[in-house]
Amino acid sequence: MQEPAAKAGRRVLIPLIAGISLLLTTAGIGVAALNSDSSPAPVSLTATADAYVSTTSATQRHGWSSRLVAKMNESTSLIRYTVPAVADGYERKATLVLTRLTTSNPAEIAVSKAPGGWTEAVTYSTAPKPGTPFVSAPDDGKSAQLRIDVSKGITEAGELNLAVTQPVGAGATIFGSRESGTKQTKLEISYVPEGTTGPEPSTPTSAPTSAPTSAPTTVKPTQSPTATPTTSTPTAPSPTPTATASPTTTSSPPTTGLKPSWSSTSSSRLTFQDEFNATAVDTTKWERGWFKEGISDGVNSDNLQCYDTKQVTESGGYLNLALAQRQATCRGGTKQYVSGLVNTRKSFNQRLGSFEARVCLPDGNGDGKVDGFPAWWTNGPSSVPWPDHGEIDILEGIGGGTKASLHYVNPVYHGGTYSSTPLAGCHNFGSQWTSSGVTFYYDGKPMWTHAFAGTLPQFLIFNYAVRQHTGEAITPGTAVRVDWVRVWA
Repeated sequence: MQEPAAKAGRRVLIPLIAGISLLLTTAGIGVAALNSDSSPAPVSLTATADAYVSTTSATQRHGWSSRLVAKMNESTSLIRYTVPAVADGYERKATLVLTRLTTSNPAEIAVSKAPGGWTEAVTYSTAPKPGTPFVSAPDDGKSAQLRIDVSKGITEAGELNLAVTQPVGAGATIFGSRESGTKQTKLEISYVPEGTTGPEPSTPTSAPTSAPTSAPTTVKPTQSPTATPTTSTPTAPSPTPTATASPTTTSSPPTTGLKPSWSSTSSSRLTFQDEFNATAVDTTKWERGWFKEGISDGVNSDNLQCYDTKQVTESGGYLNLALAQRQATCRGGTKQYVSGLVNTRKSFNQRLGSFEARVCLPDGNGDGKVDGFPAWWTNGPSSVPWPDHGEIDILEGIGGGTKASLHYVNPVYHGGTYSSTPLAGCHNFGSQWTSSGVTFYYDGKPMWTHAFAGTLPQFLIFNYAVRQHTGEAITPGTAVRVDWVRVWA
């Protein structure tokens, strides 16, 4: 699905010599931005699409997995970037950065250019045939990152399609895809004057490297992934609030003219919005935990995780709620996992209207099903007991599928409907709440309508929980990512 025009590019004024200013669009192909010394600033590009294909599952789609796989004679990974034009008098130095998800046997990784035209629904049967590798690098099987100099494979600005293969090796080499959040692949580009050797961007080995001294500009993809359906589950009563206000960071200003992805008949005025284009979570909008910052309880008693503010980040144009295997104490016991949750209970509550977010759901093992128990939902005030205040679960990942649910009283109702297929990967999930009930929309299409007796304003919640439940894989290192959220009245 095409992203709204408001997200198609970030514009910044870059001062040039003699005080002239140049308007750049960093998410498009525009010319690389300049440092204060008039040399182009380095950039760190995230993929606009990625997927792997396998001979052992020739018709299965892995484009919404959190993994990219290279395995000799079996699995190939495809990655697409949008490369900005280089300023006159400079040339690119480019490094493909692959972040490892699991250790493996030593191998060799090769990179070649691939034809375009593929999508994240690609399979081995429909995949383009990669060209001859233009570079290869040894992989020791254990270093955190593999950094490969791919400069000679980038000859022009625009769409760049790469294929990553394993010409030598025993066993698979597995790296993070863009669904993995902070472990996704990156294309780091720096610039040197033409005719000079300049600093090499990296050594083509698997040795991990430190962050660049001149921080690169992260460019958010201009295209959105599409995925296969997943599920979610109803959530539990609200505890008593104990939090205090958090420090403030500023997110992007509201964008006018945006509408729900469906034809809303009653909601046109934008009342809440976060595009997650900043480098830190806006704590004037979001509380990073369940009724407090720091370590907080899981919402449900069967949750195997605590919520930890450290697991909530904003980068690359996304809100990231990451799952990690680390002990923490909450709900009177020690949990083996920590994850992220955000809510707007202090800053925004609304009754009736349209609610929509683009959410990327994890699929760590590449089976097309949603990992864990993630959710995007609204809940009533904690001063009223659950479920008297009502609860609208716009999206829940339950049993590997995706589900919309409602909870209310007068009369008592607890129920919901699953989407026809799991919706792992990135999708639009929304609801339109009117006096007659709630209609749920997945990717702009109506999925389910039901009466709703809730009479109180509700606040927004995104969370990533895990539990022992059939079909709900627990995959540390994965994350729920939110591209944007918008509410209309």
